[in-house]
Amino acid sequence: MTLARRLTPEGIEYARELLAEIRKASPARITLPNDLLFSQPYSAPLADVKIDLEPRSFADRRSAANYLTLRLQAYGSQLLEEYNLWSWLGMFYLPTNHNTRGGSVRLLKRDETYVLHSGDENVKRRRYVHYLWSAWQLQRHQPGASYLLDTALWDYSDMVDRVFSSQRVFHSTGVVDLIQLLYTEDGGLKPEYGRSAGGIRRLLIVLEQLERIYDVYGMDAEHLSDILPPEFDRWQPDHPRSADASPRSPSPAEHGVDRGRLARIRAGLRGR
Repeated sequence: MTLARRLTPEGIEYARELLAEIRKASPARITLPNDLLFSQPYSAPLADVKIDLEPRSFADRRSAANYLTLRLQAYGSQLLEEYNLWSWLGMFYLPTNHNTRGGSVRLLKRDETYVLHSGDENVKRRRYVHYLWSAWQLQRHQPGASYLLDTALWDYSDMVDRVFSSQRVFHSTGVVDLIQLLYTEDGGLKPEYGRSAGGIRRLLIVLEQLERIYDVYGMDAEHLSDILPPEFDRWQPDHPRSADASPRSPSPAEHGVDRGRLARIRAGLRGR
């Protein structure tokens, strides 16, 4: 077992240099120097916090979140803004948790995916893209969001990025559930959920407009679904979707949608 530490400002800069080198070299594997993680001036012990960890790989965000929750549960939200700890964790688990393509390591472009700096005035906005911090928080706030949790730690697809890039969406159970209700089916994402009429990009714009009237981010998925304009009808569960959908799709009632199944899905969301 290894005792967790925190990266110092010098360690953050060193980590960024190493990330740049990895991106440029695209090595077959990642080997980090021990001095980054275990020696001054790059890292230091945590004050009044003892967290035993082991190097391991995680199959997805859910497994990473489960492990971290178990290891961090004694401290709860105390570690929410211990960004230099999360930077250390991000680098500690990087060698065993990264994407590879063609036998080479492929890192994401944003450094904050791996390291966060407590001195950065925008750190609260950027922390949502940290691959471990976001998984840990997602499990705490949105445990039923399988379309986000059951994905690889390095998966920042359009769907994931749009949820993670907005703090209000990330923390709104109703909106996260609504996205799952509309754009997922049989455990996967529906085709063309992004740019199509009534897709997620349009949804987030419409929710901002509806916020002028409703407490959008405080509502549950069922009530959010009820106030959406007709352009989203085609994405409702069991609603027939044609390849040449008209600008105004028929309502579920007009199309004879199985309201029973829709009610069961919504009841499941309310029961969480």
